[in-house]
Amino acid sequence: MRELSLKYVEKLIEDFSNKKLPKSEWTHEAHLIVAFWHNSNYDFIKALKLVRSKIKAYNLAVGTPNTDSSGYHETLTIFWMLTTKVFILDKAHLSLEQKIIHFLKSDFASKHYPLIFYSREVLFSKEARKKWIDGDKQTLQDKMNEIDMITR
Repeated sequence: MRELSLKYVEKLIEDFSNKKLPKSEWTHEAHLIVAFWHNSNYDFIKALKLVRSKIKAYNLAVGTPNTDSSGYHETLTIFWMLTTKVFILDKAHLSLEQKIIHFLKSDFASKHYPLIFYSREVLFSKEARKKWIDGDKQTLQDKMNEIDMITR
């Protein structure tokens, strides 16, 4: 993990939002930071809408088509937005920087974490890429309920 500072986060968000982030820097870690930043600055629904549209636009700008087999993935986007939102709400006492650092060092940030909830067949299906599918191994409804209960 690279040195993480608020300045780095803000620059990453700016470059990503303006479609100037080099494609090589659009890593799993960058995706998670984008989710954290949006979930920290907007309510969940608005953050999700923004992230959806920005990822799709960014992909097109860097030559990654959003198709049945590449680019934007709806289920993974919602999964990571839910996961980061729950972490943010649970660690409300920490700064944004601290939350991101703690998250990135945790098992929750692993690329393999979604496979606790999904089989590979379901997660990497065309259907999951196009629309939200709940976990076939373990439901994410509890995460959604947790967000709802905490934000009431």
